[in-house]
Amino acid sequence: EEDPSWKHPHAFHLNLPPNHLDEDGIPYITKYAHKKSRYILKLVESMVLTEAMFVNEEGDDVAAEIEANALINQDDDDDDVDMAADDGMDKAEEEVELEGVPVGAKPKNLGGLLRLCSRLQSQISSLEGLKHSGLSRVELACIVLHILKLVTATYSIETTEGEQSKRSATLYFEDVGYIYSSNDTEKPSATIEPDSDSLEKALKRKFALPSPGRKILLSLLVNILSNKGPLRSVSNAAVFAKPAEKEDPRFLLIIQWRVLLRMLLRTAPYLDEYKVGNHPTASNLRENRVVRQTVQMIRDARHFFDQGLCPRTIDKQVCDDKSAREIWEMVKTDVLFHSHTNACYRSLVMLYLFHPSRCTSQFYTEMMPVWFDAWTNIDRCPEIDFLWLALFARARKHLPTTFDWGPVRRRLLTNSQYWLQVPIGGGSLDKSFPNAANPRSRSCPTRLKVFAGASSSYEEGIDFVAKVAKLLVIGLGTGATIDGVSEGTKDVLRFVNFVTPYFNPSNLGAWTFTLGAFLHYFSYEVSCRIGVSGSMNSIRENHPELATALCEVEPSLSVADIPPHEIALLMDALLPLCQQSLYSKNAHVGRAGEAAMVYLAQIDPYRVTPVFIDFAMRALGVSAVNLAHQAPAALSALTRLLQPSLRRDPTILLVRLPNLLRLTLAGIDSNDQNKTIRTLILYRSLTSWIPVGGAPKDWKYFIEDSNKKVGEISNGTKVTGNDLHGHLYKPTQSQSYLDWVEKLPESSLLKQGSLRQDLDFDLLVDEASSALSDWVLEFLDRIYDTLRATGEREKVGSNASGVAVRHSSADVQVARNFSRVLKECLVQTFASMDDEVHKLAVKSVARFLSEETLPNAAKDSSFLCLAACSARIKGGKAVSPGLNALVPILMDELEHNSNKTVVYRLRCLSGAVRSCGLAILEHKDSIKKAIDFALSSKDKHVYKTGCKLLRHTLSTLCESYSLASGLVPRIGKDENKLVFGKSAQLHSDPIEWHVPDASCIQFAYELLNENVLERIQNLPVANAMTEENAAGS
Repeated sequence: EEDPSWKHPHAFHLNLPPNHLDEDGIPYITKYAHKKSRYILKLVESMVLTEAMFVNEEGDDVAAEIEANALINQDDDDDDVDMAADDGMDKAEEEVELEGVPVGAKPKNLGGLLRLCSRLQSQISSLEGLKHSGLSRVELACIVLHILKLVTATYSIETTEGEQSKRSATLYFEDVGYIYSSNDTEKPSATIEPDSDSLEKALKRKFALPSPGRKILLSLLVNILSNKGPLRSVSNAAVFAKPAEKEDPRFLLIIQWRVLLRMLLRTAPYLDEYKVGNHPTASNLRENRVVRQTVQMIRDARHFFDQGLCPRTIDKQVCDDKSAREIWEMVKTDVLFHSHTNACYRSLVMLYLFHPSRCTSQFYTEMMPVWFDAWTNIDRCPEIDFLWLALFARARKHLPTTFDWGPVRRRLLTNSQYWLQVPIGGGSLDKSFPNAANPRSRSCPTRLKVFAGASSSYEEGIDFVAKVAKLLVIGLGTGATIDGVSEGTKDVLRFVNFVTPYFNPSNLGAWTFTLGAFLHYFSYEVSCRIGVSGSMNSIRENHPELATALCEVEPSLSVADIPPHEIALLMDALLPLCQQSLYSKNAHVGRAGEAAMVYLAQIDPYRVTPVFIDFAMRALGVSAVNLAHQAPAALSALTRLLQPSLRRDPTILLVRLPNLLRLTLAGIDSNDQNKTIRTLILYRSLTSWIPVGGAPKDWKYFIEDSNKKVGEISNGTKVTGNDLHGHLYKPTQSQSYLDWVEKLPESSLLKQGSLRQDLDFDLLVDEASSALSDWVLEFLDRIYDTLRATGEREKVGSNASGVAVRHSSADVQVARNFSRVLKECLVQTFASMDDEVHKLAVKSVARFLSEETLPNAAKDSSFLCLAACSARIKGGKAVSPGLNALVPILMDELEHNSNKTVVYRLRCLSGAVRSCGLAILEHKDSIKKAIDFALSSKDKHVYKTGCKLLRHTLSTLCESYSLASGLVPRIGKDENKLVFGKSAQLHSDPIEWHVPDASCIQFAYELLNENVLERIQNLPVANAMTEENAAGS
């Protein structure tokens, strides 16, 4: 048994304001999550199948009727379950909630059970939204076993012989698994498997749970059993480090793989070429979804197959590969000896779906030569290649460090022309010269591809490229050394050099997107391997026992380091490809190149970020007419380079900041919304790392408490070590790396980005602060120009189709995205300002609102007012200088203006009060007057805007929310040097909250009483007067 979930500290809940905590200091929302989780457990327990559910009084098959109704309706929604009034559920049970109604009543028929399935899905979804699941791992494991028992259950209908024949149902439940605890003296014995005849008979039985319910429960299982889900620590991937003096009891969740195999064969009998599929019992869409979810659930459940791991293991993690060897013995004959047949592909799919990744090095050492030979026996079949690559990728972590990846790598590079669609050679103009046609490739039936996990050809291709990248990266630094470079790295460098011409932005073809995806995944895998290396070095320093246990499970972790000089060669080869991909004519390739640039910049930000920042800034210059089309990509690249450059060496960005601000202002262009959005995202990111204005001594700094241990200052989070970045940057600071960088030609991007002069850091900080102070007003002027150019806003139509009124629905999404980014950018920028700059910015906003009225830009102008009026902490008190300045302007002669002007000002006022905190009380009379005026107007637009103002006012008066002043960038210090780009912390850095006081509640009551309650009370009188007037006329 585990402690109640609310006893465990949680970072999100521990940082809630005081009014969200009970007398014991526990958040109400945490207690509510715990209470909801208890309800979910009772709900799961009440979901049972009984034999009486399957045959009604007339002797009809109820499950078949439900399936037939679903097939006739052909409804794609999840709510197409027959919910008749006589489904055995009382109305009180149907609408049962957490409070007041006892739960746990078992359903009387299948209709009631399907209703419980839908309810369970909604309850678990709402629990996930509470940031804190009240379900322990033991409880989740029990839920998984119970749901698996339901989705694998089958039934049969028998008819008794005699004068009065009677039909009855028999239910069959599978032994789906068990919980293996460290307190158990011995492992539960496995059930006896049926013989072939009994198995064939069992596979013909139907599922007891109809397809609508199975679809819902399978989606829940996929969510819980996912590889990064809450049960990873009780799967066969669990790591058992050598414990301390007192070890907490542990357990493993064991799922029987044969049960899932039988379920798959019942779901899709056509996997066997000698069998036909079941007759349709649901719509094609639903059946396909059930098949896909079944496949995904099996892929996730393989992490819980019995591999001989024992939770009591202390000194050594024993694993006997029990399930892996059983699965291989089942498919070995077809995979090895029945090539070029359906049986081979079927067996390979089974191996792919069921094979557990966690196996011993000995098992993979035995299997890899056999698997490699089986792979090479079938040529040019992408589907089979993908399955084998997936198996090799699983094996790469667990193989011994001495394994030779040369054969696999050479075959990958040999077939890369075919996979990546890179043209090799060319055609001769001499027609007499024979041209050999490309060899044809084999393919597998489309209906069977769903079992490989890909939902589309696009996803299938992306996954394939990702697997190729994984296997190429694992071989880096391995093999014989030639001229100081390992054979594995030399092969990859030769391949990269060959495909370099195809990355030219103007060189478009079938290979363009595939090569862009390859660059993205290869850079990602290289960055991951270097990151894993640094993490392991940090773990060895702080937790040596854990490092030893990890290396026992995954031997590849012990040799994750790539030789530093080979990192230099890889970076030199990959960076030009990123530079060319950034400005590709294919937008997908541009984004892939941008992501690859970020991955490589994390490896050596000191040399990578300067050259790419300079390259992007050249595209933004006024004189660079030939580079103007590259501006959007350049702006996105600058955004991604901010954090790595600031975190490694702030000088890289600070020395370029004045020019960067000057050049990027032109990106806010009312004629190019795409470029404007990217510029706003850049400014949002920039102001979240660097304060706007003020002297460095007045900035907000991290307060480090060095007297406390790491565990005592976690505040609901876990800190596992120190100086991770030092370990990450260690390879690029080694002498070997620096020597090889010096050997590179002067044209190398690694050498172009190095800073060669010493700069006064304090002077750079002062200049950056001054530049940001000057930039703010110019930035606001650009925003005003954008608001002035705003046309009539796109809206979704009110008709049933939901199509946009004027243009397309895509235009509506672009407009919404622009408004969201504008709001976030403005709020972040105003929050980062110091008091003096904020005062100037508020004056600018006030002048803009007083001089112009822009009805078409009312929504975006309200975001401007929201940012300007957000509460700020001054002297320990929440104040809003912006609200003090804008309320008189927005209320000036409100009743003497046109309706459009009134709507515009009320819209701005509703934005101004949204995040102003307690400062709203200083203007209660003006706000009350505005609401009264709007709600008394006969114009529907004014009335509607008044309702919005009332809602926003009540929200501020009654709800708690974090203040925007908490978005001010924090600065760290390292050896008396400022450190930007440091991740946030929770200890000694509390969140600032707006908490309504008694005056706020009183004001909210007055507004509700006057504008809502009194109007409701006067409704009968108004209706009576209307009827009298109608009768008199």
